[in-house]
Amino acid sequence: MKNKIGIAISLYNKFEELGVLIDIIRKNWKNKYFISVCSNYPNAQEYIKGLDIDTFVQGECVKTDDMPNLQKSINMGYRVIDCIKKSCSANEADYVMHLHTDAWAFDENEIIKIVNHMEKNSKEVAFRGMGFSKYRHDCPLGHVDDMFFIYKRDAIEKKRFFEFNTLSMMFHKLSIHGILSTLLIAKIGLENVYQYENHAKQVFWDGKLHPGDLERARPSMFDPERKMLHVDTNTFPNNLGKRVQAMYLFENGVTMGENIGKFLEKYNMDKETLLKRLSRIETLLDWRLRFCGFPILSFGRFGRNFSKKIKYLKKPRISYVINSTLRSIWDMTIKKLTGVELVPDYSFWSESFENFMANNTGKEDYPDSSVVWFKKTSELKKIPKYYTQFYKMRFKGMV
Repeated sequence: MKNKIGIAISLYNKFEELGVLIDIIRKNWKNKYFISVCSNYPNAQEYIKGLDIDTFVQGECVKTDDMPNLQKSINMGYRVIDCIKKSCSANEADYVMHLHTDAWAFDENEIIKIVNHMEKNSKEVAFRGMGFSKYRHDCPLGHVDDMFFIYKRDAIEKKRFFEFNTLSMMFHKLSIHGILSTLLIAKIGLENVYQYENHAKQVFWDGKLHPGDLERARPSMFDPERKMLHVDTNTFPNNLGKRVQAMYLFENGVTMGENIGKFLEKYNMDKETLLKRLSRIETLLDWRLRFCGFPILSFGRFGRNFSKKIKYLKKPRISYVINSTLRSIWDMTIKKLTGVELVPDYSFWSESFENFMANNTGKEDYPDSSVVWFKKTSELKKIPKYYTQFYKMRFKGMV
């Protein structure tokens, strides 16, 4: 391996999955990789003792509890990007791949292949995702996945890619995918970027094709060609997400390492039994949703997200039914013909952005108060009624 490759890992408190990921890299890959880790969990270093990592950075412990949904969303976005910035900036390798702890790559040769392509074609960043031809309201300049994101370190440092005020990233509008695409366009240049996968051939746990643009990487997404896996375990019921992870580890022969051994012993089960159990749960949830007044389920607004279905069974809302019906009609007509998604008006003019941020964040939430560059003004707050309703729905996961 000509170039030194590093793995930058960011997490909050998924320490069990971190142990598995470290074992994948250290015990199941042949080459040596520089591993940097960042966690925003308080005193996180106490929870990772004994793991074979090269450097650890403590991320900012930003508050996310007991606050309005919009404020919580902004703080969560801040926490994620802060962690990504710090894990990546601490890595000393020539090329660095960023991973969350629930993003596992089983075949290191696929990573080396991407790096070799970058070197040969003078590319500074390689990514997967729907790319710059995809428009959504939360990624208007394109969709770039923050997992399996690879960059050439000297180019990134020269162009100061990770040098920005995190609270300036407009979390009320942009997802991490939208923020990354914006940064790539502004700082790297698309001529220097390589998209190696476009989410068109990803599959679910049972081998069915993942639609890619619905629910993104939830509840799971596997690239059968490159052996790259993401499982959002929180969207599966009863620890079944971890059983799905164990299934993939066992199927791909990634079994070496103490942490992997413990994980498999705890969660691995017969594949056929697991798939039948998930199928039964999914079928039951679908029928219960239909019975409770969600007749447009077949149009796919829920995706295959178990937690989302369970959530709406507890609190069914007619506003979601109306909104989903309108979106589904649009998807089956205008979007099918033009590729344009239905985008609600979520601007808040004539209120200023500074005033908006001041009203929806708390300076005390951030240990580094220098990032809070905005302050409240006496400006009259005029927010359109539809905007207010949309945000109530959006930050309750309804749109």
